[in-house]
Amino acid sequence: MKWNWKPALLSLASLVLFTPVCYPQHAIVKDGKVSAVIVVPDKAPEPVKFAGDELAFFLEKMTGQKIPIVNTASENKDTLSIMLGESPEAEKAGIKVSEIARDGYIIKSVGNKIFIAGKDSSGENADIRKKLNEVSKASFMRLKILMSPTNWLFERGTLYGTYRFLEELGVRWFFPGEKGSVIPSVKDLAVKNLNIREEPHFLSRHIGSTSAINFKSKEGKFDLEEFKELGYTTASNMLWSMRQRISSGWIPLNHLPPSMGWDERFGKSHPEYFALLENGKRDVDPDNRQYRSHQCYANPDVIKEIIEDIAAYRRGDTAASRGVPERITERNMQAKGWPSTFNGNIASVLPHDSFRACYCEKCKPLLPPTDTERLLLHSKQVWTFVDKCGRELQKKMPDQKITCLAYSSYSFPYENMPKLPENVIVGLCPGTYNKPFNLVDEANYQKLMGLIKTWRSISSSPLAYWLHYLYRFRQPQRYGIPMHLPHLVSREWKDLAKDGKWIYVQEDQDSIMFEHLNRYIMTRLSYSPDTDVDALLNDYYQKFYGPKAAPVMKKIFDDIEKKCMEIGRTNAGRIDVWEKYFNPDTLKNYASLTDEALKLASGTEYEKNVKLFSKYYLGLMRKGYADYDHNVKKVLDKKGAQVCICAARGPVKIDGMLDDAAWGKPTRTVTMRNNVDGKKTAWPTEVKLLRSPDKLYFGFTCYDPETMKRSLTEGEADSIEIFLDPSHSHDTYYQIQVDMAGRVTDTFYEGGGELGQEAWNSNAEVAIKKYDDRWVLEIAIPRSSFSNGLVHPTAHPWGANFCRTIRNAPDAKDRFSCWSPLLFGRFHQPDMFAHIYFTN
Repeated sequence: MKWNWKPALLSLASLVLFTPVCYPQHAIVKDGKVSAVIVVPDKAPEPVKFAGDELAFFLEKMTGQKIPIVNTASENKDTLSIMLGESPEAEKAGIKVSEIARDGYIIKSVGNKIFIAGKDSSGENADIRKKLNEVSKASFMRLKILMSPTNWLFERGTLYGTYRFLEELGVRWFFPGEKGSVIPSVKDLAVKNLNIREEPHFLSRHIGSTSAINFKSKEGKFDLEEFKELGYTTASNMLWSMRQRISSGWIPLNHLPPSMGWDERFGKSHPEYFALLENGKRDVDPDNRQYRSHQCYANPDVIKEIIEDIAAYRRGDTAASRGVPERITERNMQAKGWPSTFNGNIASVLPHDSFRACYCEKCKPLLPPTDTERLLLHSKQVWTFVDKCGRELQKKMPDQKITCLAYSSYSFPYENMPKLPENVIVGLCPGTYNKPFNLVDEANYQKLMGLIKTWRSISSSPLAYWLHYLYRFRQPQRYGIPMHLPHLVSREWKDLAKDGKWIYVQEDQDSIMFEHLNRYIMTRLSYSPDTDVDALLNDYYQKFYGPKAAPVMKKIFDDIEKKCMEIGRTNAGRIDVWEKYFNPDTLKNYASLTDEALKLASGTEYEKNVKLFSKYYLGLMRKGYADYDHNVKKVLDKKGAQVCICAARGPVKIDGMLDDAAWGKPTRTVTMRNNVDGKKTAWPTEVKLLRSPDKLYFGFTCYDPETMKRSLTEGEADSIEIFLDPSHSHDTYYQIQVDMAGRVTDTFYEGGGELGQEAWNSNAEVAIKKYDDRWVLEIAIPRSSFSNGLVHPTAHPWGANFCRTIRNAPDAKDRFSCWSPLLFGRFHQPDMFAHIYFTN
């Protein structure tokens, strides 16, 4: 599959929601009698056959009448023939399928015929019904194979045109499963003359996941009752995605090293292919997850291996012939074992996640000073590598394209960066700026738009976007909080469309009802970004809740959007969300309005939909508040969660003794409690805090009568963890972990559920002293290691937490303990950190 970057041709109908050209009507069913046939050519491709089945199914649901599927058009002039797919008749009607863009279609009335046609693939791989049946019966592990993007890369333009035709008749699919469908019940059904040509703006459009959901994942709380009642399955989700015209193509933006098994292929034979870390070790060890197989980006043989992989893929060789491990090839048999890192004439060369720089003699000069803005810290190392890959490929395969995300510590172009080769496609996934709730801040929005223009100026092709519409993902403190921003999303996507042609959106998937409207709107905008979002919303209120209840439901959603905008603008934490915005009075008002909507929809087909909103949307908000009330509010009412960090009066020597005069008064001391029920631990932990103009000092006394017996083996030793959120963002934070052996692991988390960036270095100085009944950790951390760490915020607190892990605690509840009285469960909950204040 090769991408055509030419602008798509859009009819006026695609820019105005469901507005056909109006001419005389054609009856499909009249007075209870069928006056139409569905024409599927005898040797039609599988997607066209499936389109015929779908059309017949929904027309019968609407009218109660079976519409015949035939092979040729009716000769009766009073019978409407709905002609599906490419055919001599369609060509005679002026429809040239070869000129229609991928996933585009034409719907055209000519006499007593309506033609619906787009590009369609042939062969067993395009047999949609067979695929869906197999998916519906598969185990979770099997689903990982069946739902690989490589398994669904076939064209189905006629099917998409058929769904568009059904929307003209009033059918809607707001979320996966039967209960998300709106199918009008009518006695008579007619369709006006149509002349529609629609082609998607974004060539690749993936909104939310189509793969199987792991309900056992700790990355979100799932209400299994909701998924069961709504009939959600992986198959129903994939079918819904096709009904929304999800992209049938795929632009690779995967991390190359893990997806191609580099550690297994080259770890032992060519360790020089991998990054040389600051500790002098190569970043590869298949048996130790501490090493992540980041590459040495200045090694010409790394580029050579990548190009040879691409060449083998383009020749049609199997992935196994290049040594790609079986665990990867068995999941991608439709593509001869090649993962979705390669597709058609595009391949991803994106580095591994949680980037680690290479410090070899060739790579090190490409690293800037350590105080460089984090989002461009590794830009020169990565983009110099991408530039070389592109230029080498041009020599061997002129039509081959490569992609790389501007992501994490290489999100921004480096200073005086040259224009990239024409075969390089830049994808944007720039940390803070790829999350919509952060873009409520106009300054952030303009920074993103400026970054887009900068990348477009040094890129010869349109851009790709990887967006993290993730608010609750890996954020348990946000449980039950909606993030509904349709107008902001509409504004953003119109702007993204000016410079981009591909879009991929990761979305929260913990609740269908919470996310269904977000996902529905984004799928529509991804096809046509200029779609009127208010028309979309009003159509949803009318079609899903009914004309009488629609104004009331609109009032609820408008207020939720208004409050979500404020939450994003103020970067509100959990306490502010539930006390200022979605407090009990607000939830009570929503419940009252929902009761009013129920009365207005009572006795109609819309009543059940209002009940679904009440049970699973408003119900989840109630659960979120209850969780807050139990775990935060009641604790907050009883206990303080703040401490002052005073200036040190004298020097501090880091020796593990804590006997310097500075550690006396006015040093502040805090104690810990377990994070299961909040009770004091059997073996106490005390923390002292100090500061100087350029450093923070912490002294931990960890009581343990078995100190001298404790293991010091890596991964088995007890440890202390310091969490600091200098900006008090409740989202972005730093972690410094020190074990009893003095090993330091430091990580930066940029928020939004992103994985930690181990490339960050705290430059901490530590010392440990062990006694029979306790061990002492003394640590000094340069404030310059933190963004704005040298600022002296007298009234602005830092979020902070101090945590301890005891491997063999006397009580299982005491294994994990921390200072913040608000935090229960996992340590990584920045919204539940306590506060340290800088005082004189």
